[in-house]
Amino acid sequence: MKLRQSSVTSGNKPRGLPASRNSVTSRKTWSGKEIVTGPGNSQAHCPSSIALKQLLICGLPCTFLVLYLALALESDLSSAIPTLVSVTAVTVILLLVVLYAGEKETLDWSPGVIILAAAVFRVLFLFHSPRLSDDLYRYLWDGLQLLNGLNPYATSPLTTQLQHPSVQLVLDRVNHPDLVTIYPPAAQFIFAAGTCLSVNFWGLKTVLVVMDLITCALVMRLLSSLGLPRWRAVLYAWHPLPIIEVGASGHIDGAGIFFLFLMLVLLVAPAPNEAADPSSDAAFQPRRAKSFLAFTAGVAFAWAALVKLFPLLYLPGLFLLVKKRYLVLVLMGMVSGLMILTLPFLPHVKNMFVTLRIYVENWEFAGLAFRTVREVTASGHIARLTLTALLLLSATILYAKLWFKRRCLTKMPTGRGLNGSSTDYRICHTDGNYGFTVISTLYAITLVFLFLTPTLHPWYALYLVCFLPFTAGVPGLILSWGVFLTYRVLIPYRLSGLWLEDDYVPVMIWLAVVSASLLLAVTRSLKQRAWPMMKEIAPDPESIRDQAVSQVSRQGFS
Repeated sequence: MKLRQSSVTSGNKPRGLPASRNSVTSRKTWSGKEIVTGPGNSQAHCPSSIALKQLLICGLPCTFLVLYLALALESDLSSAIPTLVSVTAVTVILLLVVLYAGEKETLDWSPGVIILAAAVFRVLFLFHSPRLSDDLYRYLWDGLQLLNGLNPYATSPLTTQLQHPSVQLVLDRVNHPDLVTIYPPAAQFIFAAGTCLSVNFWGLKTVLVVMDLITCALVMRLLSSLGLPRWRAVLYAWHPLPIIEVGASGHIDGAGIFFLFLMLVLLVAPAPNEAADPSSDAAFQPRRAKSFLAFTAGVAFAWAALVKLFPLLYLPGLFLLVKKRYLVLVLMGMVSGLMILTLPFLPHVKNMFVTLRIYVENWEFAGLAFRTVREVTASGHIARLTLTALLLLSATILYAKLWFKRRCLTKMPTGRGLNGSSTDYRICHTDGNYGFTVISTLYAITLVFLFLTPTLHPWYALYLVCFLPFTAGVPGLILSWGVFLTYRVLIPYRLSGLWLEDDYVPVMIWLAVVSASLLLAVTRSLKQRAWPMMKEIAPDPESIRDQAVSQVSRQGFS
């Protein structure tokens, strides 16, 4: 009996043959890499690979727990900087293992496991007194003022007459008490909520940790909307930077990231499909729902910018993401969100910008580009203007590329989304992986900002880490760890009370990033050169598939 030629050439498995032993199959990872499984292929399922997968799934969370527990046992993190740097380095290496194993599709954590582990890691530091930074005490002071009916923008802490049992304890730890608060109105309401929960530091940290855990869930929701596996949320949820800077130090940046991702989810998540008949009542409901989502997304972005002003740098890219017919609604939401939170603080809210001007003109910390340009120009003012111009120029170029891609996208006929679903029912442009392009652009702009900023505090890199699940790479992970090196300044400060910075730490941070980038480029180049030689030695996957199917067909039907 002879098998018909069509069955072999089409690659179909002949009926009645066991697929587990003789069939050759292929699958693609999220990045498009094809993995062939079958006879003689190393990717085939075997007991050893299954055991390795189970070991990674169970062992990695336990290893993270042991490492963070070792840090949590330190009573004062500012006195254990070498331990902090070492443990965070190991955790970032483990995240690289997660990224590599996930590319091979050997990881599959459920959302509940990811969130539960993230919550445990953060709770370990919840009741730790903030020692790496004293910003939390300014947060508590502002919250106490608001709860007592005072405007935190009206007077500085030194000139405020506030009657509360904990006032003096908090005031003694407020940094720069002669300046009015620099934090925008949305942050003030979060400070008040945390202080209402407890005047102690753990109340505000609890609010921020809860918001950060919701951010982890939003990251997974956005990953699913963009067709990426949800395990990639681990790159943020289990990363040491948000765990330390939000869970241990209680920085408000985590709340800004929460509102930013709330906006992204509202824009990218698909709305209900419209009815076939445009004049029917059923067709009106989805359009009204999308209008509400667009308006709410605008409110969310306004609140993100009113927690920290940094997300304003993302505004052009987010505008390019929104479809034109919903842009007015998003703008209306932004204006409404701005007015709702700003009006209660008028007219004194303008004093915030006085403190902001002092910060912009005088603050500096671990900025490599700033120190280099200042050394060349012999002027800190010229250096700041130069770096600001470079940042704006870089952002303009990146957003221009994004705009040209959108123009090409709008000229194309309406297609299908990442999973083959129609994209007509989204508020934003997602055709042609445009959502990936927008997020990658925001990631690149954040990277440029961190390089050019005169002040590189570790918690500033939280806006980089939140994009790692979507644009993860070795250089970004290395930088997200390298910022911990800036805490070296606390070693002499705790010993002698002197704030002594040096030029070596910024150089080491960016040298590590550049070295990782060069190593990655060389590795990819070697792989590309070795690929033609590998094809000569071993047949390509298509040849393996055709030969295996033909051989099995002859054995079973000859």
